Amino acid sequence: MRVVRVIAYRVRMPLRKAFSHARASRAVADNIVVEAAAESGTRGYGEGVPREYVTGETPESAMEFLRRLDYTFLAEDWGEMAQAAGALRAWEEGEGGVEGLFPGAARCALSLALLDAAGREWGCGAGEAAASAAAGTRPVSTRRVRYSAVCSGGSARAAAVSCAAYRLYGFRAVKLKVGWGEERDVAIVRTARRIVGRGVDLRVDANGAWDYDAARRTIPRLAAFGISSVEEPLCPGDRARLPELRRETGVPVMLDESFRSRADLARLSVSGACDLVNIRISKCGGLFSSLARANEARAAGLGFQMGCQVGESGVLSAAGRHFAFLAPDARHLEGSYDRHLLAVNLTREDVTFGYGGSAPRITGSGLGVTVDRAVLERYAEEKMEVAL
Repeated sequence: MRVVRVIAYRVRMPLRKAFSHARASRAVADNIVVEAAAESGTRGYGEGVPREYVTGETPESAMEFLRRLDYTFLAEDWGEMAQAAGALRAWEEGEGGVEGLFPGAARCALSLALLDAAGREWGCGAGEAAASAAAGTRPVSTRRVRYSAVCSGGSARAAAVSCAAYRLYGFRAVKLKVGWGEERDVAIVRTARRIVGRGVDLRVDANGAWDYDAARRTIPRLAAFGISSVEEPLCPGDRARLPELRRETGVPVMLDESFRSRADLARLSVSGACDLVNIRISKCGGLFSSLARANEARAAGLGFQMGCQVGESGVLSAAGRHFAFLAPDARHLEGSYDRHLLAVNLTREDVTFGYGGSAPRITGSGLGVTVDRAVLERYAEEKMEVAL
């Protein structure tokens, strides 16, 4: 298979309702979609979600990365799926890029598009291909996985409404967004625990909103309601004190915004800064890199979860589903919110989770979903084509 054209789209799709946390509020999904066209006529699609507060990327910088990228790594004619998967794994984890532009979301969008195209070319699923190229990764035989709920908003009333719905919908795990202020945070977690009951796993995510003193005061108060972990508790200026915070509070710490690469994971592990990491496919640069981070977390004795970016379409939801079946030891799974959050989706298939967060394996070639080109073109605000 030889790729002859890459088309990058900046796509803005409306959300059904705004999603908020302590550092941002979003009513529109502002994503990057890449189409990879092979000489045979096969097309594949990938997606990335650049968020400046996560990786420093913006939609503009992601498009610029794809505009300036050296595409010579696609000059080789891939003769089989294994060769394509190996090449994509090496590229995701390689140093090739564009100076001054962090490539997480853009790299993810391109790599997923190429993986989708290669899978369709040879009739191979993305999960199967990724497992063959990712050392230590094996597909599991389980028929379904189970996603966690995430509660946005900054009030006890909002938490009450959401948690009542999650309890009725059978969720076993809920993440609460905190960082709104100590008393409000306590009220949110107290309310959530009262509504969901003791049998539901509750964890909190501060999105880096606390300084050390605020975290040291607030976390023990939240721990009284049986939270299982606190995600990204400290602001960037205080992150060096994460080991100290873990020792003082005794609550497991999960890191997200302060973790995105192999080097970050090694540094955090050595310093004792966390107990778990949040692996997001767009943030980490693709499916192969995300699986590698999961393997490295295991080797370091750390737990991990699969996270998602707000506003992912069915393309990234499908990639996340493949990851979920390749990483059955993930502490939690987030994502596949498609019809619950998006007013319009890019894929014809609905890969939204079902009752209790339950979701089946995605079958078929490539990522296993079909992009609706009419929707893609309608919501594309920028389009850039590279002929190879």
